[in-house]
Amino acid sequence: MKTIDDIFRIARIVISISAAFFIVINGRWSQVHEMFVSPSFYVAVFVSFIICYILMYFIHFISNRLDRRWSWDKKPFRRIILQILGGVVPPVLFDVLFAVAFIITTGRDFMTSGFIERDLGVIFSFIILVNGFYPLYFFLSKYLLSDHSIENDRDQQSCESFTVDYNGNHVNLNPVSDILFLYRENKLVKVQTVSGSTYSIQTSIAQIIEHLPSGIFCQINRSVIVNLAMLKGYSAINRKSLRARFKTEYHPIIKDRDDNRYRVTMDHIEEFKNLMQDVEKL
Repeated sequence: MKTIDDIFRIARIVISISAAFFIVINGRWSQVHEMFVSPSFYVAVFVSFIICYILMYFIHFISNRLDRRWSWDKKPFRRIILQILGGVVPPVLFDVLFAVAFIITTGRDFMTSGFIERDLGVIFSFIILVNGFYPLYFFLSKYLLSDHSIENDRDQQSCESFTVDYNGNHVNLNPVSDILFLYRENKLVKVQTVSGSTYSIQTSIAQIIEHLPSGIFCQINRSVIVNLAMLKGYSAINRKSLRARFKTEYHPIIKDRDDNRYRVTMDHIEEFKNLMQDVEKL
């Protein structure tokens, strides 16, 4: 069964191929027949495809990171500005710099190459359209999908197994009901379960959070991800940090519950509070 990430990956490939052909042919439509029999045409398409795919992946990466802290509906103006600064400006600059380097290495003059007049507008429009997909997808999925569909998606996500290796055996965990929190220790990530067992995974916090149900798990500092469904709330430490508070039944497991391990640092506070509000409504 294909996940959303799989669908996005296929979409990025299809769109990148289409965009590559259009960019190479654009302005030269009368020469299409000659191009299709020229090896250099396919080399140019391949290079354009690689660039388009890198740009789309970068925009996807930036958008996902921004989604965790600045939602489109909670702070739209700030999110639009951040999306432009992160998802539009760097890709445009990257493409222009690459074009300059490529044109100069081929012995042509950049100003008379036709890139600015013919290609820059197309590339800029392409980048804007790709960025525009993310708020469109957000609002369509949030406001047009029925409550029934949303609940089904949440239930399906909750039941997805999370597999860890332990002493040569595969242990399947339900992330929402079995995992209390995850934390980094040296080069390993430790998975703390509600049963008291701890499993080690050779990965990173940044990588593992991509495989956990969104909206339920939240990174609260550089080393810790918590299951928000296991929390009873939080308390203020100072103006720049909070402390996540686990439900009473999990206190025997969390012997160091007053330790800084459960500190919510300033760069994660906004996302943590927003997700906590959503979880409390369930």
